[in-house]
Amino acid sequence: MKRLHRSSDRMFVQMLTDRLQAEGIDCVVKDENRSSMGEITPIVSWATVWVIESEHYDRAEELLHAITNLPSLDEATWECSQCGEVHEPQFSTCWNCGNDKEAV
Repeated sequence: MKRLHRSSDRMFVQMLTDRLQAEGIDCVVKDENRSSMGEITPIVSWATVWVIESEHYDRAEELLHAITNLPSLDEATWECSQCGEVHEPQFSTCWNCGNDKEAV
């Protein structure tokens, strides 16, 4: 068993473990509920994601890297060439005028 990641962000830890399990990588989260003991606040309580099988560790690291290096929405916005409306990268058509992103 090898430690993959440590974070105070419980939502990120859950997303990471869901992604690992979807890829067939067995993992476990330790210290997830440490703050519920009453002496440690949730802000300083860090959950740790462990990969069970060492042979899956490299693939798990690749997935972690892919998740943590997603482009920022601000960096990847696009502007419609027809009406000038600015859109987030997940949209492929201008909501304002119907122009396609590829035509931009």
